[in-house]
Amino acid sequence: MRNDVVNLIGPGGAGKSTAGARLARELGYSLIDLDEYFVAHSGDISAYLCSHTYSEYATRNFTNYRLAMTAISSPTVFVLSSGFMVYPAEIDPGYSGTRDAVEMAPLTFLLMPSFEFEDCVSIIVERQLSRPYLPSNRGSEERRIRERFCQYLALRCQRLSTGVAPERVVSELIARIAANTSLNRSGISSSIIRET
Repeated sequence: MRNDVVNLIGPGGAGKSTAGARLARELGYSLIDLDEYFVAHSGDISAYLCSHTYSEYATRNFTNYRLAMTAISSPTVFVLSSGFMVYPAEIDPGYSGTRDAVEMAPLTFLLMPSFEFEDCVSIIVERQLSRPYLPSNRGSEERRIRERFCQYLALRCQRLSTGVAPERVVSELIARIAANTSLNRSGISSSIIRET
């Protein structure tokens, strides 16, 4: 895994795209949003899901991720799709290893609006339903975050609440990136700053 890529992971509605765009701008990094990459290279996600299974979508999205990673030539903020870290292992022989590498990368951050279960569910559902481009309903959005919440919390990476103003989220991300960069230069393991 590259050490100049900041990975933002988490559920839909966690604020990954908002934080990612601001973070890339403030750091002068390139930005890749995997959902936008999918649209540019494979078409509208909703339309794709109407004519393909979720497993086929996940396989295509993983392929897009690999293609995007090979094209990176400068420090980059990479916003991963909401389900990327919780796809079934069977989507591709290389998926599990890649997923583990992303999870353990020192600059991977799990963004959640709250780490309290019911608060998180409520916020995520309201944010997702407010997006006019998503053909979703309350039941499916609530079911999805309830099913995935524990999977996200089990990920072994840095965690950050996005239940504050976006500029505070970005400031905290910048501080953690700087701390990690400083630790890596001094040869100290970055694992000491993982849990927060």
